[in-house]
Amino acid sequence: MSLTDRLRGQYSPTLALSLFALIPYLLITSAGSLLEGEIVKDLQTTRVALGWASSMSTAGYAFGALFAGDLVQRRPRRTLFPIFAAMTLIGWLLAAFAGGPWMYGIGHVLAGLSTGMLLVVALPPVITGFRKKVTMSAGFINLGLFGAIAAGPVIGGLVAASVGWRALYFVLAGIALVALALSRSILEDNDPPKPDLPRDHVALGLAFLGTMLPFGAVAILASTGFGSAWFLVPLTIGLACFLGIFIWEELRDKPLVPIHQTLHTLPVMGTLIAAFAGGVFLAVLELTVARTMEMWQFSPLDTGLMFSPLLVGAALAALVLSKLFDTKYLPVLILAGMVLMIASGGVMLVAVEANQWPWVSVSTFLLGFGAGATVSPALFLAAFSLHSSLLPRVFAFIELVRSIGDFLMGPILLELAKTLSAPAKLNEAGVGTGIWIALGIGAAGTVLCVAMFRSAFKTLPQPQVQRWLEEDDAVAIESPGLFGMKKPASSD
Repeated sequence: MSLTDRLRGQYSPTLALSLFALIPYLLITSAGSLLEGEIVKDLQTTRVALGWASSMSTAGYAFGALFAGDLVQRRPRRTLFPIFAAMTLIGWLLAAFAGGPWMYGIGHVLAGLSTGMLLVVALPPVITGFRKKVTMSAGFINLGLFGAIAAGPVIGGLVAASVGWRALYFVLAGIALVALALSRSILEDNDPPKPDLPRDHVALGLAFLGTMLPFGAVAILASTGFGSAWFLVPLTIGLACFLGIFIWEELRDKPLVPIHQTLHTLPVMGTLIAAFAGGVFLAVLELTVARTMEMWQFSPLDTGLMFSPLLVGAALAALVLSKLFDTKYLPVLILAGMVLMIASGGVMLVAVEANQWPWVSVSTFLLGFGAGATVSPALFLAAFSLHSSLLPRVFAFIELVRSIGDFLMGPILLELAKTLSAPAKLNEAGVGTGIWIALGIGAAGTVLCVAMFRSAFKTLPQPQVQRWLEEDDAVAIESPGLFGMKKPASSD
């Protein structure tokens, strides 16, 4: 029996392939701030230029998810996966060999774009293709995705103190190469679900502008300020384009994203929680890393080690999710995660002196568990009320929406903290204000979503997960309309 015969269509290789294709970019999103000083010095550039590369890469990630949602309808994933893996490999190599900011930025953006595409190509089939292992898959996906983000500060600190950032990027390129080399042997052929679906050029164009413009505006925020037209105009136009996707898709007979089928309690609630929770997580993380390194003058290594409980919390949340995934207690886990994340921010507000760093470690554990118990579980809960056949398209759109909420909040609040700290670089009043705003958003989102859930369900619903996976037109949980409104008619 050949290697291909042993690997093709098997659960463990397929899951591992999917996760290792996604982990590198997610790790860099949280490790980058600890490597920033070294990269700026090595490339002889500025932090503003590096911030531009990071913002545009995040925009590419968000847009790539929706673009892939279109491509998987008309092309087999065994064809798409190697293409996107090759793009990721090229992106990491360009960044690793970069002699200046432009080459680094192009590589980073390419890695973000291709990872967003891989997310939609790789993950939904792992959930729907291995039905008996769905609870295990949920736990591993949560551990892989949020574990990578949680491990970022530790990896960033260790790399900064030892081999350097280029070595890390070469390792990421090596992971992409392995994924590319094995993808054809591991993935099975599949028939595209809707090869005759009309390509939605308007939706894709709106998504492109709705990601590139807001993230571009945030990228130049440090050099323009909040009152500048260079920030406000592209941000406003970009967000308007993003909202335009909802209107355009609702008007189409055959939309890329069936918006009307998501306008009921669980999809809306799950998407909001994922956006709120992810935004709070990244905002508190970025503000605390900035406080630790800029105000307390901790080294990248000391900072990374102080954040190591973040990974422990995320791992514990993944374990709990695997136990509760197909039970009625999934909403309880999500609520507990939001409460603990808000509590972690409260601890961060109290630990304002460098000698209080042990409390920061306690807080990061709560933050890691809170993120792992909210974002992915909320997206799964949203998916439970939709037909499994729609999962790739809806997942792509939800990921776009979530990314807008997640990745804009942190940089904006960090820049707000620096603005409030002026003329000093950063002070406690600025950091504290940023954390308070993040926690206020998280608390308001929690109250809204609890009210939404209680208006729809008098008791905790028991999901019928296996029925949802086995029947294309079935749902795991019947989701009522928003706040008692009539639920939109369901049609593909």
